[in-house]
Amino acid sequence: MLQNVKPPEVDEIYMQSIYRVPPNIRQNNPKVYTPLVFTIGPYHHNSLETTKKLKLKYVKGFLNRTRLPMRVFVDKIKEMEEKNIIRNCYADTIECNDNFLKMILVDACFIIELFLRSDKKSDWKEKDPLIQKPRMLGFIELDLLLLENQLPFCVLEQLYKLTGLAFEVSPYKSFIDLTYSKHGVLSMPIFNIHDNTVVQEYDGI
Repeated sequence: MLQNVKPPEVDEIYMQSIYRVPPNIRQNNPKVYTPLVFTIGPYHHNSLETTKKLKLKYVKGFLNRTRLPMRVFVDKIKEMEEKNIIRNCYADTIECNDNFLKMILVDACFIIELFLRSDKKSDWKEKDPLIQKPRMLGFIELDLLLLENQLPFCVLEQLYKLTGLAFEVSPYKSFIDLTYSKHGVLSMPIFNIHDNTVVQEYDGI
């Protein structure tokens, strides 16, 4: 019987995993489901213009770190999208164009560089004003956990694998090793946010 079962297509493997919050839930408290500092992915793209320049600074730092040309990462994103891997992760119908691919690439490079700089062994804690602010990192951590503020994990994993080609010594074998500690906890500084906390608009660094 099993011999007659066909293996799943790529589209079936990368099933929808990134959804919007249902309107009847969102309307009770919209701010809870809306990013405060950084937007990730297409659902809230362009809603926080003030931090776009900072994202691009991180992308530049990411490229300097890897010593790989941008074309390497662009080709990987295009390769994945040609197989419908990226858009199929989103519940909404999303048009594939250059702006979409650029957004995915910038957001992915930003997240990877952010985690690399936030690592305990990183010397960026003395160089990067953002990393020196536990309060701001706390808000970023919350943004990265929001349902609508996500990238497909496979994108981060594939790009991080490419960076391994440039590192002489790397303590991380994969991106999941980087993002989670031995106990499965996000390896970013923890900051407790109270219900009455107000975030002012961030003007960058």
